[in-house]
Amino acid sequence: KQWYQRRVAITAGGLGCIVFLVGLLGCCGALTQQRCMLMLYFALVTIIFLGEICIAIVVYSQKGKINSSLQKAYEDCMQDYGNQTTCKDTIDTLQKVLECCGMHSSSDWKKFQPQDPPKTCCSETLTVCTYDKAFDVGCFTKIDNFVSHNAKYIAVGCLIVAAIELLGMGFACYLRSYILKREEYEAYTV
Repeated sequence: KQWYQRRVAITAGGLGCIVFLVGLLGCCGALTQQRCMLMLYFALVTIIFLGEICIAIVVYSQKGKINSSLQKAYEDCMQDYGNQTTCKDTIDTLQKVLECCGMHSSSDWKKFQPQDPPKTCCSETLTVCTYDKAFDVGCFTKIDNFVSHNAKYIAVGCLIVAAIELLGMGFACYLRSYILKREEYEAYTV
């Protein structure tokens, strides 16, 4: 499980570096007015844009499978709570920040910790956490409710990012054609 988390972190970091380099390519192409750099920037942003659309389609069409695999991973982490610090840290942070307990409710912990739930299942003011005093709502339920209630805001955010990418592609094409026309015009002025 730890290799999976490392792979996700490395992939996210790698994608961030790629996006940074593409942005840097666009800035350098605009500053130096190099048509080749601008076309390369346009092509790479187009590939990224199409990739985002493909990922959105896959996530939307497979949301049931993704949801069940996330629940399975969360349950596996609950099972390894005492043995693996990565799982413990992740679950503790989720439960503390979201003020939730377990996957669907605090009773989810009873099969892994029959005596008491983790301390993060209760308010920080309590010294002893019991199932009676634990948060009622599970973390997965709370996240699902948050996404359901804020889906339109998430969609608007994604559309804004897509619009910015399309604007970047449009400006790159416009600047390239402007440079091309200017070079053609300067060839006639001696």
